[in-house]
Amino acid sequence: MARKRETRESNTTILLIVEGETEEIYFSQMKSCERLRSVTIKAKKAKRSDPVQILDEAIKANGEDVYDFIWCVFDCDVLEHPSERFTQLYNQAKDENIRFAESFPCFEIWFLIHFALPASVCHTQAGVIRELKKHITDYCKEKSWFYRKQLYQLLKPHQADAISHAKKLDTPSAEEQDRVLKTTVHKLIEHILSYTKITK
Repeated sequence: MARKRETRESNTTILLIVEGETEEIYFSQMKSCERLRSVTIKAKKAKRSDPVQILDEAIKANGEDVYDFIWCVFDCDVLEHPSERFTQLYNQAKDENIRFAESFPCFEIWFLIHFALPASVCHTQAGVIRELKKHITDYCKEKSWFYRKQLYQLLKPHQADAISHAKKLDTPSAEEQDRVLKTTVHKLIEHILSYTKITK
């Protein structure tokens, strides 16, 4: 089980099991940009993008007893009956001391809310990316573009707004749960950034 600590040590380790290359590159860039010296962060692309499989990989990694914290980063749009299925996965992860940073419909909603709260047309990845291109006109979901643009650094000046917007999205009413626009990536971001306070 991921180790629970009351105090952080210099060798704190965080494993991120992520859905795809977008997330993997973003968090690798975050690590480089923030110069986190009190923590080791490993972003690992899951073998399959299904949230169930991502959690399975996290549970297996948990059994190695190597990491202090394990996070699963995934999209909820592939789940049938998202609210019900997510609750089942969340409870399973909680039993293993594994944390979630989930997004609906896709991870790009985290990028979008650096600039604005999402519009109602954003219930698909295509809709989110259309809105995102109003702010980053040449946005392109390709590895070469992410590296060339240094996406994390590009978004960093707006990070406080993104965290504020994410917190607003994270409080839906019960009837909105199945098709709500949301992301809890901010919780993972704040967790990682808490280590910058230790090193400065």
